[in-house]
Amino acid sequence: MVGSTLTAEAVLSGTDLNVKRKSVAGEGIVTIDGRECTFEPRLRFRGDGRTAAVAGLYLFRSHQDESIDFPSPQAFDDKIATAAVFGEDTLSLTDRVDLIVGARYEQEKHERHGGDDVSVAIHLDETYKAFLPKLGVAWHVTEKATLGGVVSRGYNGHLRASP
Repeated sequence: MVGSTLTAEAVLSGTDLNVKRKSVAGEGIVTIDGRECTFEPRLRFRGDGRTAAVAGLYLFRSHQDESIDFPSPQAFDDKIATAAVFGEDTLSLTDRVDLIVGARYEQEKHERHGGDDVSVAIHLDETYKAFLPKLGVAWHVTEKATLGGVVSRGYNGHLRASP
C-alpha cells in the first residue's frame, strides 16, 4: 500500500512448455520447447464514492523451438517481445452514472524463422503497434442493479490481415 487510496501490485509469471506428439513417421510427429515470462506492475487509485483508476505496464517475452515431420522435416524458431502501457479511469458523473475511459498502447515484435527451405520457408520479422481506446458508461439503477456498456478496440498483433 503506497497510501490510503493508492495501492501497488505486480504479477510475475513464467512458463516452461515441452510437448512431444507421437505419430506415424511423416504424419505429424511434433516437438515444442518453449519458455514465456510475463511481468505486469500496476498502480490502483480508489477515490471517494465510485471513482477509481488503474495504470500499469505489461511486458511479455517468449521463445519457442518447434519441429514437425509433415509434409517433410521442418524446424521453426519463434520469438515474441511485447510491451504495453495502459490506464483506465472511472469517474462519477452523477450519483447514478459513471463514465469509464481507458486506453492501451502496445508494441509487439514477432520473429519466426524456419521450415525445410525447400517447400516451406518462413522468415518473419515484424513489429506491430496499436492504440486501443476504451469508452463506457455505467448506470446504477439501484444499489444492487447496474446497466452499462463499453466500446473498445481489440487487437491481436500476430494475426493481421494482408494488405
